[in-house]
Amino acid sequence: MTFPRSSWKWSSRQRTDSGSGWDSPLLDLFFSNQYLQITTTVPSTSVYGFGEQEHLSFKHNMDFVTYGMFSRDQAPTPFANLYGVHPFYMCVEPDSNAHGVLLLNSNAQDVSLSPNPSLTFRTIGGILDFYVFLGPTPENVVQQYTEMPEIGTEALWFGPRGKKRI
Repeated sequence: MTFPRSSWKWSSRQRTDSGSGWDSPLLDLFFSNQYLQITTTVPSTSVYGFGEQEHLSFKHNMDFVTYGMFSRDQAPTPFANLYGVHPFYMCVEPDSNAHGVLLLNSNAQDVSLSPNPSLTFRTIGGILDFYVFLGPTPENVVQQYTEMPEIGTEALWFGPRGKKRI
């Protein structure tokens, strides 16, 4: 993790590849009582994740798309929010390395994807509690994500009180 003195940004990168990880100019950080926003650039447009919603493909369209995320107890409905919110994404980079990021926040939130390529996270409160998974392979990223004590096997269950296993 670096905080360069000459700029307002922070980044987290793999030791073996300087192109992987989180890169956020802090000038794009908005922090107020009921509004938090941060933008990060990603090394490619191969972005996957942001579950608990139906998507047309696993790879996301990066053409200024916004996904709202909030929990709602309802039957599965096309393009609607489901039981939980997992604002986790994985980016597969041009060299086939990957990284993942989870924003652990229980408030209503959205993420906007743009072709820069970049992602903008917005939430109406709470804290910006980010977890960065540096892989380096997509399989390693998912393994690191599911080994988190806060997530653990919860990511493998759905329904009221985890009664149904997927």
